[in-house]
Amino acid sequence: MRISLLIIMAVILAFTACRKDEQINTDSGLMLEFSRDTVLFDTVFTTVGTATQLLKVYNRSNQAAEVSSIYLGEGQGSAYRINVDGDPGHSFSDVLIQGEDSIFIFIEVTIDPNGINTPLIEMDSLVFVTNGNEQHVDLVAWGQDACFYNPTNDISGLPPLTCLDGDCLNEEPPVDITWTNEKPIVIYGYLVIDEFDKLTIEAGTQIFLHEGSGIWVWEGGQLTVNGTAEAPVVFQHDRPEELYDDIPGQWDLIRINEGPVGQDNELNHVIIKNSIIGIEAKPLVLQEEDIDKPTSENQLILNNCIIQQTTAFGLLARKYRISATNCLFANSGQQTVGISGGGAYDFTHCTMGNYWIWSNRTEPSFFMSDLYLDEAGNPNQAFIESFSAKNCIMYGNTFEEFLVDLSEFQPTEDIVFSYCMVRVDEMDISDETIYQDMYSNEFFGPGFIAPSENDFHLEEDAFVIDKGDPGFFLGEDLEGNLRTPPGDLGCYEYSE
Repeated sequence: MRISLLIIMAVILAFTACRKDEQINTDSGLMLEFSRDTVLFDTVFTTVGTATQLLKVYNRSNQAAEVSSIYLGEGQGSAYRINVDGDPGHSFSDVLIQGEDSIFIFIEVTIDPNGINTPLIEMDSLVFVTNGNEQHVDLVAWGQDACFYNPTNDISGLPPLTCLDGDCLNEEPPVDITWTNEKPIVIYGYLVIDEFDKLTIEAGTQIFLHEGSGIWVWEGGQLTVNGTAEAPVVFQHDRPEELYDDIPGQWDLIRINEGPVGQDNELNHVIIKNSIIGIEAKPLVLQEEDIDKPTSENQLILNNCIIQQTTAFGLLARKYRISATNCLFANSGQQTVGISGGGAYDFTHCTMGNYWIWSNRTEPSFFMSDLYLDEAGNPNQAFIESFSAKNCIMYGNTFEEFLVDLSEFQPTEDIVFSYCMVRVDEMDISDETIYQDMYSNEFFGPGFIAPSENDFHLEEDAFVIDKGDPGFFLGEDLEGNLRTPPGDLGCYEYSE
């Protein structure tokens, strides 16, 4: 392998040496072109291994280009090595590319998949500086023995993506795939669960998503997650450094479109953290006529789920049927739960707590309206078909954490908040046909232990203890602890 590479490079050098010197292009607008903008090493190593890839660099000018610097972004600490004009190293200076010509760069990476500090994705970049212009080519290699998904389709108007069946062209029969906890799942780009495809995720599975990545349950696709209290399924960022454990916004979201009756998307004992949006549930809109689609026929069922540390929203919903029980929606840059236009919703023993510390926040923790801006940017309206919140907490560290903004035309007979604790300032909750047995603005708040640190368990003297609806009882809390009637508000029952 190495001998053949040396022969190729020798031929290239011999050819370029015969070219007569050309005038060097010093134009500050001169840009190089590359055979690809990302060099992906998609070999999954189970033992220490080395892989090599080729990058071609083009000078489209009719004059020579002098590349003042070519170097690896991580320098000497990089897992990658490069070979330019027959010379190995990490950085090079004053590399000449003749006019309307190109050079070859060989890139090599060595991976130890069992190393303690080996990241899931080994990232670096190859940097080129020409006449003051800096250009980058990303280098990506799979760092551990895991199951990897990377983009195979580049479709205009959509993010880089691949499909569960690997095709995305509807030419393959539907697939029913199960992820187990035997290996981590790593997603680079968007993974699409296409129409008629089904993904089931078993308890204890760890899913890691790279920056700009997400999971997209397409119209007619189906997602079922079977976590348990002892072995939840976790969706999280792929950075191994402890520094990144609590930083929000490190990957995109889980997007869920509509499906037929009975084809529900169900998430049990799931943790979603450090994304931009936790879950976005709404019908698929690809063209203008899709804007007026009705509420989904299927449901999104969330049982014992945690969505926390999201830059924008925890749960963002429109025209969807959602049932959430024993769920924690916590610490978002905008709303922990945002509902705008249409849908039918049922929240039971949920905590929507927003003690966001990463930036100035002006949005309430909980927001609901039948009015919204549609995908075309136009004001629109879709009636909330029904809404129920029972034994919930909508609270946070700003004055207005609960906002329901309904138009005068919105029917309200099927909208009920009961036995909920909310924090309000100007919001009027005096209409007892909608707001029943409510608690608001208690001096000491709900009584969370350390909400800004994502600990929403209850203190010993928490106000919300035993404030639940005496006519309703849910036997266990989010962690499987037994509740004592009438139950504490929110997702956690106090326990010593």
